[in-house]
Amino acid sequence: MYTFIAALLALIVIVSGQNDQTIIQNSAGPDVVEAVTRAISDSCMFPNDHRFLRRLARVESDDGQDPMTYRAGFDGGIWQVKQSEFLLTKSSSLVAQYLQPIKDTYNIDWTQVVWSDLRRPLYSGIAAMLNLIRASGNKFPRTAELQATFYQNFLTPGSNNTAYSFLQDIKGLTSACSTDRIDIAFIVDSSASQSPDDFLRAKLFASEIVKDFNVNPNGVRVAFVTFSNGYKAHFTFNQYRTASAVRQAISNIKQEPGSTNTHLALEYATNTLFTQQMGSRSDAARIAVLLTDGEADDKLLSARNAAMLKDKGVAIFVIGIGSDTDEVELNSLASNPTCTHVQVLDQYSQLDTLEAEIRQVSCETSIQLPGQNVHVAYQCGRTNSFQINTLPQDTTITITPRNGYVKIFGSYGFTRPSSSLRDFEETAVAGQAAKIFIRNTNLPLYLTIQSDATQAQQCGTDYTLDIELGNTLNRYGESVCVDSAVVRGCTPLDFLKALYPVRQANPLYLPFPNPCPNNNRQGYYPHPFSPLTRFIYCDGQGNVYLVDCLQNQYYNDNKRDCVFGSLPTTTTPTTTTTPTTTTTPKPTTTTSTTTTTTPAPAPVTVAPYTGTPSTNAPANAISSGSYCSSCTMQNWNLSRHFFAYPSDETMYVMCSEYAGFCNVKQCAKYHKWNQVDQACVYRDIVLNWTKDQYQTSPLPIGNVCRQGMGENDIYFHPHPYDNTLFIHCDEFGDLHIQSCPNNNIWSQQLMTCVPGAPRIVGKK
Repeated sequence: MYTFIAALLALIVIVSGQNDQTIIQNSAGPDVVEAVTRAISDSCMFPNDHRFLRRLARVESDDGQDPMTYRAGFDGGIWQVKQSEFLLTKSSSLVAQYLQPIKDTYNIDWTQVVWSDLRRPLYSGIAAMLNLIRASGNKFPRTAELQATFYQNFLTPGSNNTAYSFLQDIKGLTSACSTDRIDIAFIVDSSASQSPDDFLRAKLFASEIVKDFNVNPNGVRVAFVTFSNGYKAHFTFNQYRTASAVRQAISNIKQEPGSTNTHLALEYATNTLFTQQMGSRSDAARIAVLLTDGEADDKLLSARNAAMLKDKGVAIFVIGIGSDTDEVELNSLASNPTCTHVQVLDQYSQLDTLEAEIRQVSCETSIQLPGQNVHVAYQCGRTNSFQINTLPQDTTITITPRNGYVKIFGSYGFTRPSSSLRDFEETAVAGQAAKIFIRNTNLPLYLTIQSDATQAQQCGTDYTLDIELGNTLNRYGESVCVDSAVVRGCTPLDFLKALYPVRQANPLYLPFPNPCPNNNRQGYYPHPFSPLTRFIYCDGQGNVYLVDCLQNQYYNDNKRDCVFGSLPTTTTPTTTTTPTTTTTPKPTTTTSTTTTTTPAPAPVTVAPYTGTPSTNAPANAISSGSYCSSCTMQNWNLSRHFFAYPSDETMYVMCSEYAGFCNVKQCAKYHKWNQVDQACVYRDIVLNWTKDQYQTSPLPIGNVCRQGMGENDIYFHPHPYDNTLFIHCDEFGDLHIQSCPNNNIWSQQLMTCVPGAPRIVGKK
């Protein structure tokens, strides 16, 4: 039984690591859909769909949450792609040009894909995109209203009310900004090539975007610059404090016709506008929206100045209007990926079609932070995305909520990691900060930090984010370690190097017997000569490390750590001990082997310490009654390593080998912690785990068995509380409760009875 529990807990740890739900069959939910649509749009292989694909997922299957999404006999997935439509994605000449890019980007040979593969969200999303391309001729409608009309006319022909239903279904899909700390600057062309009406439309475009922003000193800040013969800064980030004041200021701006000195406006934005003096914040998402209808007078300087602005962490969105713009030039000015940061319109009257889209991408822009000397606080109840540009030096990132907890998703490959698409996931709890230790990595780390202030136990006020050079790991709270952009678990050596002076010793030249003689020995050992001020750590790979305690500390072998306090007295044994010998190879320049016999020192006994350690001793940092109060040495030695987390049944406490130190872990979706089983178990009765169907009624009689069940339906189900019984459905929809043979219990995974101890789930 213990082996099974250990294996299950190991599986929980693995699941909480690298995760890509977009390729898991029957995955569903808004996070999964957002991950798929972002992966498709960021690839830049398809035309800009203006969030049409995202809206379709909500309309077709409620992001896969409709119980009929993964029904038997239909394999269209979240986007409900019909089999006939899927076959056209493999044969239509309009989509043939995308098949090789799909293979290059996703390693998917679309010619070999079958309809049932569309049960995986990424495949369903690609099929839906190819179907849209085929139906639209590579030109997508820009606004939600135009997309609704297209949906009725081309995707659901013959229906009269689907356009209305489309718009009703997507209400609330584009909500207010999840992040509220944005510095956005409008850099607008006012050259002579524009008519007065065109310039007015440009101002109205900016004004409408600002209208729904939460403009205030701690939220969104706005600046406005125009350019023609030169540039003019109409107002900076620290000038206006409300959206109405900003909109009034925009309406008062006058056009000043002239040439197109784009480079001068970008130079001003780089050197002056996006600075602290002008109200720009280094801990905000910084955005420049550049709007132009012609080619820059100096393309070279424009591109150079745009590059410098991007190097400062400013995302540049470029909107080109009319036939006089140069798309190559627009791409050189915009941030990557250019397919989502460049928009080309035929005329100014089309600007209003981009308002919702520009507002949405602005809200999703990551906050770019340097890899050192950062200490910032963010309000709870929002989702903030970060791009942290770390350096090759050792760096530690610390997230600390003032109260409750926040969820952290991190990745080096996904620009907006989430619960569905991530390299790692951690939980930061008040009093137990989450730490990310990074070595030998200069690639940007992407983080998403989520909290919901309306939910019990979650972060209710704010949390801090600190980035500092060096290793500042500690032994409690969540920890992730990264080497060369590869995420791994932190080792005891990582923690030791953060806390104490550590040096690696050559095992061939030790003045005492090697305590780490092979690759299987790992642990902590008193130093033979200095057992009170130094100890030895073996890493299990044959390496020996000497660790020095800090001043006013001594080594306590019971704690396997240095603790604060006065040095206890030492006594030598009164019994006579025959020295043991060890033969240690000695390097030589000849081919012969020279050995030396070194007697082991007499054993040293450390008398028990009876004083009171300082309250800042690492082993006593967590007080009794807190999250780690059950993590005692006695429990550890009795193999009691896991405990329920107070007030949240979806989380649990995992003790470390150090008394008083623990990590708070999150159970998988649909699971809760079961202290009796020492594992995360399903919260409700499992009706069909392949379709995410569960219920809480005492007996699942009404839903499990039904008439018309096919070969793809599940005919056997677990009994809700007695594991010696199981439920058998027949083809007529009738329910039969069957018994397992003696000394057998039902296994839903194996769909049969297996040997086991009968018991009621959750009780001994």
